[in-house]
Amino acid sequence: MSEKHTGLSPLSKGMVTKTQLNALSKNFFSKLQVLDNGRHRSIDCSDSRHPEKGDTRAVIFNRKDVEALFAANPGCDGLKVYFGLHDKEIFPLPDDNSTDYQNKLMVVLITTSGQVENINDDASIAGKGLDNGKLCPPNIGC
Repeated sequence: MSEKHTGLSPLSKGMVTKTQLNALSKNFFSKLQVLDNGRHRSIDCSDSRHPEKGDTRAVIFNRKDVEALFAANPGCDGLKVYFGLHDKEIFPLPDDNSTDYQNKLMVVLITTSGQVENINDDASIAGKGLDNGKLCPPNIGC
């Protein structure tokens, strides 16, 4: 028995519209809080010039960096996204963003092979996670 052709690719079933994305983000930010100077507050990304309103809304990764991550990890067929907070004592950033990114929401991309994560503590890029996304805010134009 043949399946009815809908004209939709398998990917289209998981695609999110801009309106849906905005609603999902609003839902996320309405529920999540951060500890800031000893007190809890709601995450707010409405004004990057104000310390309590400059929380991360999105993270942009360069395509060539993502492709390089896959190239360094042959045979991987997926990405896993981990959330965290930047901390210069745990992972020092190599550029001027180290103070702007301190305690900001961030993501690390990990390649996977099926359900197996490709992450380790070796010195090479193979088996490493990618954390060089541009945080928005504090970056302008995101």
